[in-house]
Amino acid sequence: YGKFKYEQEKKKKEARKNQKTIDVKEVKFSCKIADGDIAYKVKHAIEFLEAGKHVKLRVFLRGREMANPEWGVDVLNRVWPMLEEYGNLEQDAKRDGRYVNMYVTPKKK
Repeated sequence: YGKFKYEQEKKKKEARKNQKTIDVKEVKFSCKIADGDIAYKVKHAIEFLEAGKHVKLRVFLRGREMANPEWGVDVLNRVWPMLEEYGNLEQDAKRDGRYVNMYVTPKKK
């Protein structure tokens, strides 16, 4: 029984080693971000997508911005057209507590 148990452990370890993990990179924005800053952050998101990583775009809502989450959605709607040719929209802009999130996956080659 000991040898059998050892073989099972070995198989599990090998399966874990060959398992593919999904890397998720996060790019944060604020509601009052300038166009130049958006372009700079989008450039990084494009690099992540080209490297085959998933990207979570996040807008942090502070203070008064919490009452107007549509400002965060507007920021993400300005970002998405720049990323459209590099990735697929997995999850549209959606509020999650203090954040508005959008999830983008790389396009299949």
